[in-house]
Amino acid sequence: MAVDNIPSQNIKQVVLGVPDYSVGGITTMNSATCLLNDKVAALSIQWFSEESTWYDKPAPANTCPS
Repeated sequence: MAVDNIPSQNIKQVVLGVPDYSVGGITTMNSATCLLNDKVAALSIQWFSEESTWYDKPAPANTCPS
């Protein structure tokens, strides 16, 4: 299916913000925030079930500096 053929009601937008999905105030090479990989993976599984990259796999490690 082409992207321009996807009905707008099938598109979900979210902000993976502080504190639920990221740590603010940490500057990395590519971003001003650092994502909490385990929480993002859990959200991916919730939305995409077996189609998620993380389905039936261990949660990815968080790489945010502590």
